Amino acid sequence: MTLEDAGSGPNGLNASDGDTNSGLNADDGPSNKIAGDNNYETDGDNSGSDWLGGESFLSDDEDEEIVSIKNKNKAVKRKIKSKTILEEDLEHAVFNDVFGEDGLGAADTLREDSEGDSSTEYLESSDAGSYETDSEGNFVVKKSNNMIKLAREELSVEINKDCCQKAKKWALEQIRGSVVHEFNMLFDYMYVLRSADPNGNFELMVERPTVDEKPKFRRLYVCFSALKEAFKKYCRQVISLDGCFLKGSFQGEILSAVGRDNNDQIFPIAWAVVEVENRDTWAWFLNNIRMDLELENGEKVTLISDMQKGLLEEVPLCLPNVEHRFCARHMYANWRKKHKGGDLQMLFWSCCKATTQPQFNQIVARIGELKKKAYDDLMLKDPIHWSKAFFSSRSKCDAVDNNFSEAFNSAILGARFKSVISLFEDIRHYVMHRLVEHKRKSLNWKGELCPRIEKKLEKNKANSSFCHVIWNGADGYEVLCNQETFVVDVKGWKCTCRGWDLTGIPCSHAVCVILYREEKLENYVLDSYKKHVYHELYNAVIPTIPSEKFWENTQMGSVDPPLKIKFPGRPKLKRRREEGEVKNRNKNKLSKRGMKMSCRLCGLTGHNIRKCPTKNQTNVHEEEATYDFGPSIPATTSASSQPVVAPNQPIPIDPSIPATTSASSQPVATSSQPTLVTQLRRSAPKWKITANRTLELVREALDLE
Repeated sequence: MTLEDAGSGPNGLNASDGDTNSGLNADDGPSNKIAGDNNYETDGDNSGSDWLGGESFLSDDEDEEIVSIKNKNKAVKRKIKSKTILEEDLEHAVFNDVFGEDGLGAADTLREDSEGDSSTEYLESSDAGSYETDSEGNFVVKKSNNMIKLAREELSVEINKDCCQKAKKWALEQIRGSVVHEFNMLFDYMYVLRSADPNGNFELMVERPTVDEKPKFRRLYVCFSALKEAFKKYCRQVISLDGCFLKGSFQGEILSAVGRDNNDQIFPIAWAVVEVENRDTWAWFLNNIRMDLELENGEKVTLISDMQKGLLEEVPLCLPNVEHRFCARHMYANWRKKHKGGDLQMLFWSCCKATTQPQFNQIVARIGELKKKAYDDLMLKDPIHWSKAFFSSRSKCDAVDNNFSEAFNSAILGARFKSVISLFEDIRHYVMHRLVEHKRKSLNWKGELCPRIEKKLEKNKANSSFCHVIWNGADGYEVLCNQETFVVDVKGWKCTCRGWDLTGIPCSHAVCVILYREEKLENYVLDSYKKHVYHELYNAVIPTIPSEKFWENTQMGSVDPPLKIKFPGRPKLKRRREEGEVKNRNKNKLSKRGMKMSCRLCGLTGHNIRKCPTKNQTNVHEEEATYDFGPSIPATTSASSQPVVAPNQPIPIDPSIPATTSASSQPVATSSQPTLVTQLRRSAPKWKITANRTLELVREALDLE
């Protein structure tokens, strides 16, 4: 079994059998669903998710989108039922869906976020309704039964479900690309990329079992020269690594490397499609990153990642001197499976965000006092990987989570449904659009600093109002805050709390000293956070590529797609949520999580009226109340004489029955009027009273004394 790369041949490409080496070089940009204003958004800050103690990582954009589409479906169904939709609209929908004129056999929606990015996301749900609308507001039919009905009514053609499914498949291929066709064009696509960006790195790895067999796809790596050069010159040396599954017709995973720009937003660097996530694929990806970014042994770079399979073992081998941080959010998700509780949750995040070792030791000791087993399990992972107290200050980043990678995966969600070339083209378009939009928006910024950095500085400035400065007459400053004393070194840009050291942004104690010296705060902020550096970063240009019909034929042959492994059950399109994570989040509705359920019938907590244990007992007692009143309680009353009702008793009695009777008259049983007990029995459930209380009210109401 041999492996081959795409090298340079007759047209700059060459196919040969042998071990994998770096082959074609080209660049493609990252893209997924637009980052927008997600909770764990690229443009968000670095706290954890809502359900884990910080800000949200997960954007439940998929759930919100499905809810939006369902609401549209209901509106369309109401219009169809009320016949407010014209026949021409339905006819247009039939042609679009059955014949694939616009390729809208399934629900494709154009999503736009606050940053103006957009991407197409394919949504498929069995309960999403029969009718949906495309990005232009046209009606499209989704289910096969409706396609059959409309074809019969409008076109006088009988078709079966198999025909509908084939038509739908053809329409999807027009949208998402044919898998086999795109793999056959891979060598030509790589040649186009390398021609457009000669300094980029584009490596294709294929597998050829025998010389006579066609090569089979394994991996593809993309890194544009503009992105890697911009990262090396203008970004802080922090890289987030993560992987996510493909959701389309061929199986695999996307590995990505994402940096942080000067405004604390994502800056995609490189990405690759691999067959599976393991030690071999991570070693191959890390070696490409190390060569492209010239990381050497990793002395000047910081990696942030989850604890993926194979990544933990390969990072020390590829980059032995790198600072490797673990995502605290994922650590807590695993830790809380055995150790739950709000107190432990707060203490865990306090440990992660403690900036000094004495503060960390104090909080960890409280965890040990609360639960010894929780302390032991927490310390199995070295705190140097997940607590700010042990982080190095060389990267000027204090992030304890991997939200930036999560945001990138969310941004390319729509592309992950597509075939290989369509996938990489969507990512390239996303990165190209992002670079242009961020540069355009930055032209309207006011001030010397980037907006998010300026916001953090203003927050520290507000907190400095609680601080008091003591000057020694030279370069020494002590700051009193919350009954603690901090030493600030203005020349060395350091503070005892390590907040200034870790981020390059003056902490509240440093701000207090700088204002005491009557100097500008912007002069003590890292240059990487300033607007002119941001402009230089987003001057990077992604090369343009023509459509497929203009590509040069390299005569390199075709590549077979990887074998598809069929797993039992229906394929799952949504990720598995962690325990305790909110599934359907409505920003306009307060969550009921944590509320105690109470029963309306008995008033106890832990159940509702449907599962109340006393519900059946109440019905039995009420039936007995009809016959068991005691000897002094009359069973019936006459139409002409009724028992006197006590004036202070709020007993619901039929107004058609007289309220009073004479003292000497005795009630006479008749069948024409309902008994008082019967009326009380009927009203008791409405008043939510028990059977015993009903009997007491009956006796009091019929007491003639």
